[in-house]
Amino acid sequence: MQTSTNTTISSFRLSFFFLALLAVFAGSAFAAPSINITLVAPANDTWSNGTNNTIAFIYNYTGGLNDTIACALMINGVNKTENISLAGNATYLNTAVFSNSSIADGTLTWNINCTNATANISALYPFKLHLDTGKPNIITSTFTNLNNSYGNLSFNVTDNISTTTNCSVYFDNNATMITYNASVTNNSLTNFVLSTAGLSESNHTAELYCFDNGNGTAGNMNINHTSIAFIADRSVPNSVTLVSPSASAWVKNSSTFSFTVVDNVTPTNMNCTLYVNGTALSTLTNVANNSVANFTSVNLDPAFSTGDTLNWSVFCLDAGLNNKTSANRLVKMDFLNPSNGTQVAPTAINYNYSTTATFSFSVVYNDSHSGVDKVWVLINQTTNLNSSEVTTTAFTNYSLSQNGSTTTYNATIGPLSAGNYTYTFYANDTVGNVNYTAAAYFTIAKIATTCNFTGSTNVTIPTNVSITFACTNGDFDRIFNITRNSTDENASAYNASSIANGASKLLVPGWYIYNMTMNATQNYTAGSNFTNVTVHIGTPTLNITSSAGFTITYTDLTNITGTGCPSGEGSVGTHCMLNISNSTFSSLLK
Repeated sequence: MQTSTNTTISSFRLSFFFLALLAVFAGSAFAAPSINITLVAPANDTWSNGTNNTIAFIYNYTGGLNDTIACALMINGVNKTENISLAGNATYLNTAVFSNSSIADGTLTWNINCTNATANISALYPFKLHLDTGKPNIITSTFTNLNNSYGNLSFNVTDNISTTTNCSVYFDNNATMITYNASVTNNSLTNFVLSTAGLSESNHTAELYCFDNGNGTAGNMNINHTSIAFIADRSVPNSVTLVSPSASAWVKNSSTFSFTVVDNVTPTNMNCTLYVNGTALSTLTNVANNSVANFTSVNLDPAFSTGDTLNWSVFCLDAGLNNKTSANRLVKMDFLNPSNGTQVAPTAINYNYSTTATFSFSVVYNDSHSGVDKVWVLINQTTNLNSSEVTTTAFTNYSLSQNGSTTTYNATIGPLSAGNYTYTFYANDTVGNVNYTAAAYFTIAKIATTCNFTGSTNVTIPTNVSITFACTNGDFDRIFNITRNSTDENASAYNASSIANGASKLLVPGWYIYNMTMNATQNYTAGSNFTNVTVHIGTPTLNITSSAGFTITYTDLTNITGTGCPSGEGSVGTHCMLNISNSTFSSLLK
């Protein structure tokens, strides 16, 4: 029994030892694999302006797996590469992988994921990357001189990704930085106050460079640049000279004041202000150097009265805000128009047309201030005009001449065509104030045209009909139309003041109506008249001249036949030959 027990005990101890040893081997075979993935670059929470072809995602791998593993780049959880095969029990340091497709700008997370048949392992902590491939956009930039030694550079810059940009300023592309701001707020107006005291008095440029975060290191940033021109000017303008109006001249409301400013440095962008009696009335910008400039249509103080004296001057600032003021000049105000004109002539309202008649126009105007400058009469102009319109109007206008030193102005016009006329007198003074009279009217009547017939209107065969047609007071280009029994007898244009038609014709017996008309023209009325013409039958005389025939001397063309006998209208004839039988002859004699 003891042996059995011992044997049993010994067997149990052996079995326990074996199981323990088996457990050790089993534990060694089924323990979790030893794998470590470490992300290296781009470093966590950094910026880059690279692309999928230039950004290298670098990692380290150390593993204890016996089989092959596949590793992939994951961007925002999406596989961006084909799987990369690695030995599972090896170590790989600074392994680089690139995205196989484009990567959108913005903030992303990236990681490396490695797998085999039994494991799927990534780096414990993914990295964050800010991708920004676009340049900042400088949307506004201006340089304004604050005085002759300082200027203000104002600009606005935007960026689609970065919330701030780093901007710096250089003068004339010089290597020396003037100023910078490493945290310019996106889409916000920024100002740099810059000293220009060390610059020469001439044209310069402020060079503005802005780059976004793009990692902010040389060769790895998005940069934009713009040049802003300005002028450094520390000298006052040489002179400001008044041009017009001249001293003691008259001016009206809405006048023009001219001047010239000269500056040795500033070429074009000077600002000048017109002062009248100490009040600024108008300002010009970008005034050119040494060139006449004009303040136009200046409305003067309505409190001024005609005859008041005004004191005007011009104040100018150059690019460096250095100022110069002109001398003062005195002028006088004239707000009043010339007096209402008093019409003198024409005196009648009805006239008859004449090829030689002229018309006198006369009016009285006076102006006790700047004086009458010019007087016109406008024909058939129904809309009242201002000073510039009167002098440039396309309507018919005539200038009137002053009658000596009086206030009467005269003009002789003509001849004028027949028609209805409206006329108005205008006058302006030397500063351009305009006045005009009420419209007046007159009429020039057409000349009446008369037409007459003369000649034989009652004839007996074989006498010809001969009539003369005549119209008086005709234009040279008028049309005369003549008909006989409604059939055109004559229609043509005649170059004469009167015409005559003495056509002579042999007509068959009958009654005829001759009618004549002449058309109307601009200066002549139409004319017309008619006459009746009667042609009577004559009595034939029969003379026998031989046994072979006889001759008839006739005045009647009716029922006459035979050799040489006309049968209707034609030239006047005296004889025709008839061969007739005795019986016919005897019958005719009866």
